[in-house]
Amino acid sequence: DEIHGVADIIDETPELVSRSLAEMREELLKIPKRRRRALDRALFLKPSLSSDDKFHLIFLRAERFDPVKAAGKMYRHFNHKLELFGEEKLAKRITLDDLGEGGMAHMRWGAVQTPVVNKNGGRGLFFMAACNENVKDWLADMRYKWYKIMELVEDEHAQKAGVVSILCFHGEWQHP
Repeated sequence: DEIHGVADIIDETPELVSRSLAEMREELLKIPKRRRRALDRALFLKPSLSSDDKFHLIFLRAERFDPVKAAGKMYRHFNHKLELFGEEKLAKRITLDDLGEGGMAHMRWGAVQTPVVNKNGGRGLFFMAACNENVKDWLADMRYKWYKIMELVEDEHAQKAGVVSILCFHGEWQHP
């Protein structure tokens, strides 16, 4: 049962994890070729992704171990990543160096914060201050936000306990 959007943490038994990983991999194969071009390219560039349990668990946890939804989320992940970063970075972990000058400018503005997750309890936190800003380079802005979101997504505790998102909307943005 979910109360106020807070679901119970799933007991990740070895049986649940093993079964869900196998079912998710089966579901990935059922996705029509035309929809999974980016996924197939990523697997070609880095074949170890197809058997990377830690990576697949990111998607399973995000979808509460529903293998169909997790497979869909994974292929969409690569579609978006290809669009944002291109084929060269499709199969690699995005780093600050990949953001480019425009993305680093957004990083310096600090509109998105992902404080360190408390490993002893609590949830991850995603804070974004949004305003009437005049974004000149939307691609750089989206690359920056992707990077910040992935900071949380790659944290195992945040995957299991969840993330609280706080969006703060306010007046006009004043660039520093």
